[in-house]
Amino acid sequence: MQAIMEKTTKTSSYFLIEKTLRNFSKSTLPTREHVLRRLINLRLEDNLTVNESIFRVVGELVNIWSCLGVVTKLKTAVKHDVAKFYTEYLNIKKNKFDNNGKRRELRESKFKSTFPLLFDIVVDPMNVVELSMDAFITENTKTFFESLFVDASNYKNFLEIDPSRWINNQNYLRAEAIVKKIIVVNDTAERAISMATKLNEKVTTSETEKQMVFQLVEAHQKVFPYLASKNDIVKNFNKI
Repeated sequence: MQAIMEKTTKTSSYFLIEKTLRNFSKSTLPTREHVLRRLINLRLEDNLTVNESIFRVVGELVNIWSCLGVVTKLKTAVKHDVAKFYTEYLNIKKNKFDNNGKRRELRESKFKSTFPLLFDIVVDPMNVVELSMDAFITENTKTFFESLFVDASNYKNFLEIDPSRWINNQNYLRAEAIVKKIIVVNDTAERAISMATKLNEKVTTSETEKQMVFQLVEAHQKVFPYLASKNDIVKNFNKI
């Protein structure tokens, strides 16, 4: 009984949120609330320091957004954004005993109103020209080359030689020809993010129900990895 009471007390002690977050969902982009819940989980349940928690969240955020193929801010900039957001939360929490009740409630309400917003770390297109080459290279960059070549050794072949000699390398010329035919998809990616966000909001506002929908879609894709007909779905309904 004592253990249960201690667990309940700990769960109810979170300020402005109902529960923490063990992991970011792979099916939806993190909101400001998700980031806060994740930070508090790392701080209070995993016992990490503030800097360690922020460092972990920054890495997870960059990885999620990078998987969409969009250019994110540098990690130092993302770290600044996360730290600023968490500091704001801590300051509001520190002043929760403010004698001016209306001022305190207004401050908390204004902060919570931003929870549904995506924690956007996409780089401002107007500032792209100021970025260096390393800002466009991540751990996922190799998948771009792997998609161009059946044999990974082909792209490694020209990457390992001096760039001045690429013009005479057949593997490089092949990659160059393919890249020149690729359509720029920045606008497409942004539209996809916008559509997914709007769909999430229209389907349900309950986080629990959202996760159930994502799980159902994932299960459906495993059973029907192709464009399924109505008869296919009825026939395999019990497998979902």
